[in-house]
Amino acid sequence: VTVEFWSGQPDYTVVWTYSKTSNTYLRATGGQTHIDNNTKKQLQPKNVVVLYEKESNANDGYENNLHELFGDKGTGNAVVFQNGQEIQATWRKADRTARTELTDKKTGKEIKFVRGQIWFQIVPTYNPVSVQ
Repeated sequence: VTVEFWSGQPDYTVVWTYSKTSNTYLRATGGQTHIDNNTKKQLQPKNVVVLYEKESNANDGYENNLHELFGDKGTGNAVVFQNGQEIQATWRKADRTARTELTDKKTGKEIKFVRGQIWFQIVPTYNPVSVQ
């Protein structure tokens, strides 16, 4: 699974490689294995969730207005990866403190996660996600 963050910026591209043996997704970013600073092991969650969210400028005075904000309430598209499968989903969050709910677009049911780490990756609504 390849997730681009700002097309044309390879340093921000994340690649998740599914390991059938461990039923995890091995994370690499910017072409480098992503190692946990505490465990010295590659990051490998059981669930990867890509949330598509609206992006806007922060207007915080930073040079060239480069800081971005992402909407964290409302609803939008998502993709969930678990057990080597891709699930097209919809996310919904009523307010800042509410739980993010994920619904399978095909079945209309709430997605149940595989026991283990869940990694949420937020990207702009226009960003490509490719699966091989």
